[in-house]
Amino acid sequence: MNKATIIFGAVATLGVFAAGAFEVEQVMRAPRYTRGDTNIRKVQAIDHADWIWFPGCATDTPFVGKPRTFRFRRAFTSDGSPLTFDVSADERYVLVLDGKVVGRGPDRAATVENWMYNSYRVKGLAAGPHVLEAVCWTHWGQAPLAQITYRGGFVLKAEGVYDAALSTRNTAGKEQGIDIVVADELGKSKKVLSSGWEVGEIVKGWKLYNGGPSVWGCGLTLDLTGCGFLEMQPEKWAKAEVVAHGAGATPKYIWGGRNWGWMLFPTQLPAQLDRRITPGRFVAGMDKVSTEADLYAQEGTRHPAVARLNALLKDGKKWTVPANAEVSACWQLGDYYGAYPHLVVSGGKGAVVRWGWAESLYTKEGEKNVRSQFVGKRFIGTFDTFRMDGRPRATFNVQWWRCGCWCELKIKTADEPLTFEEIAIDETRYPLEPECSFACDDQSFGPIQKICTRVMQSCSHEMLFDGPFYEQQMYPGDTRVQLLSLSALSRDDRMIRRAIEVFDFGQRDDGQVPFNAPTQGTQEGATYTQCWLLMHGDYAMYHDNFDWLKARLPAMRKALSGFELYENGAGLLAALPGWNFMDWDKNWTAGTAPGAYAGEGPSSLVNLFYVLDLQSAAKAERACGNETMARAWESKIPALKKAILDAFWDESTGMLLDVPAETKDGKTLKTRSEHAQVLGIVSGVLEGDRAKRAFDAMLAVKDDPKFARCTVYFSHYLFQACFLMNRADCVMKRLDLWRTYVDQGCATTIEHPEWKGHVSRSDCHAWGSHPLYWMQAGFAGVTPAKPAFAEVRVAPQPAGLKFIRAKVPHPKGFVEEDLAFDGGVANGVVTLPEGVAGTFAFGGKTLALKPGKNEIK
Repeated sequence: MNKATIIFGAVATLGVFAAGAFEVEQVMRAPRYTRGDTNIRKVQAIDHADWIWFPGCATDTPFVGKPRTFRFRRAFTSDGSPLTFDVSADERYVLVLDGKVVGRGPDRAATVENWMYNSYRVKGLAAGPHVLEAVCWTHWGQAPLAQITYRGGFVLKAEGVYDAALSTRNTAGKEQGIDIVVADELGKSKKVLSSGWEVGEIVKGWKLYNGGPSVWGCGLTLDLTGCGFLEMQPEKWAKAEVVAHGAGATPKYIWGGRNWGWMLFPTQLPAQLDRRITPGRFVAGMDKVSTEADLYAQEGTRHPAVARLNALLKDGKKWTVPANAEVSACWQLGDYYGAYPHLVVSGGKGAVVRWGWAESLYTKEGEKNVRSQFVGKRFIGTFDTFRMDGRPRATFNVQWWRCGCWCELKIKTADEPLTFEEIAIDETRYPLEPECSFACDDQSFGPIQKICTRVMQSCSHEMLFDGPFYEQQMYPGDTRVQLLSLSALSRDDRMIRRAIEVFDFGQRDDGQVPFNAPTQGTQEGATYTQCWLLMHGDYAMYHDNFDWLKARLPAMRKALSGFELYENGAGLLAALPGWNFMDWDKNWTAGTAPGAYAGEGPSSLVNLFYVLDLQSAAKAERACGNETMARAWESKIPALKKAILDAFWDESTGMLLDVPAETKDGKTLKTRSEHAQVLGIVSGVLEGDRAKRAFDAMLAVKDDPKFARCTVYFSHYLFQACFLMNRADCVMKRLDLWRTYVDQGCATTIEHPEWKGHVSRSDCHAWGSHPLYWMQAGFAGVTPAKPAFAEVRVAPQPAGLKFIRAKVPHPKGFVEEDLAFDGGVANGVVTLPEGVAGTFAFGGKTLALKPGKNEIK
């Protein structure tokens, strides 16, 4: 893991882009955990630069106008010294130095008041002339919901000798003889110029289409003519206008006035992975431009295009498609990828190539079935369109990455042959690589780990995603599970912190956080605020940046205080606002449990989560040294537990009901679910004999179609309850769902179980990644016993496994376990990080563990 101790003004190298004769490093600026004086005074170097944009757009606002792409450029002379600069844009930028792509960004913002900037250092820059360009675009009202905007803008602040030449108007501009006239704060433009930056709009050659619902990250596709958008040039250039002051105008500093608009914060995330690869193989073709009704046949595997495209893909051998021809080819990537398409072609004026992406292929009946099969299936996906104007080596690329396990090329030539010279994908994602390991004698565990790891990688980018093909947003229920999976995979906690704080920055007046974030619109659901609250306690136990955690406590406290507004006379939560999603059970409308619909209640599930939230808050407070606050939250729990038992415990069935029993038409209605029993055990509301009765009763329900079952997501809580009841055998059985995914050829975990006529919408949904966590925390039994993992508890539950070898990430290194099990006896070694002690529990016995190697006999 790349992790550095950062002090004010210091930088740390975390990623390197390959860029010709020079290297570009990412620079990490010192973190700022609260807004403080941001936009009141200049608190960072980039505050000394102004935002610029295309002339005449000073009053542009979101959802006004059309999608636009601009190319900024600035020629400068280097003395050979390193070039370091900060940069941001609204909505996006791609930086190009001397024709080489050197950076993409900014990292997605939580809100306009938490707008990210990225920092770079160019080393090995030759003395002499150079050109720095920024291709910037704004999609306005057609952007995916996760892409927020304030208005179009670009800002760059260079250090040292490069300041005067490259900064987008620096504060010393007048002294340097640069003609600057600043616009007023209402955006009424005078003739305002930047310090030498030129800009041109790319008007011709591209169109943006919304190929799916506006929330889709992959639903926005491009229609390009002649070349890719990175190669397109404006027809004319103009001087860029200043559209917003550098933050913190001096007169306002005295009175605390805060400038409008973007409040800039340095990203704390490493650069996204950026590597060109040629994975998989082309598997089938047909002599036509396929439609969604055309099925790939077995004879298509012998189509000539298959061999020619594979030779191009693997060996770089050019392929020429004759004039007036049509061909389609299906490319099986071999795994799930998020990537930018890369295509280089020559000639072929009038030809059209459409490049599509899909998570899975479909049968004629609309089923997905075995994901790795393609014969008898059709391609339904999203397509970019590339139109040829006959130029040599035309390079095609797109603004935002695509994703899936399959690609399809639809090729139609006109009166000239078209030569394919290069085809590849540029993979992009958060640089998440597993530092953990888990091995056992059950061979099914390895493939499960593989798809769970890949789904986490595929859903980790500039933020976490529920799924990359559709919303590309974070939902707290999904995110809480994902953060535990991240803790199981790696010691890197940067994405974990970013995910939690993004919801913090969008908090509402009553303490609720967004149902999804970042987002242009507003969607709310109180149950997902409850899931967000659980993340604070998780972080406190597994990680150790308590300065950051302290900055999150005000929002956590506000949310809990806000929930008190929804307590009824019995102290139970009721009539919670929004879409109170719980799980995709077939019995529940829109995934909402009985009693949890807006305006209804009480629901046992909602109130059991409330207990968990109070417990989580106490952990976070205690970790930050706030014992009084921890006890205050804990003091509410006894009365809440009693109220839950009084309202929902049913002695006759030995189970918690979803809603209080009611009599209707002379019949007593008792609605039950796995979810209520699971949360009752996990929260400690059900203890001792009650917990055992509820657990056994839950397992005993066999043929009741109205009994709600935990699906992919909520199985996380089910697994936790099973391990708490020392029933790892039940988890072993429920892992059959993940074994089914493996058998179906899934590269990643899917959104929900499938049955005939009902396929999973998303084939890449990271809320199904939690077996990664439970292999370590459950089967290996490695969990934190104190905040910051300062003390370790190792309590394995092998469930018939003969051996377990595990390596579990820890803030100070790793907890390593190598144990053999035979006849209820454990033998082997447990190794703890330096300075960390703990306990080992197995077979009714407890042993003390010391730092370093511990023999278990």
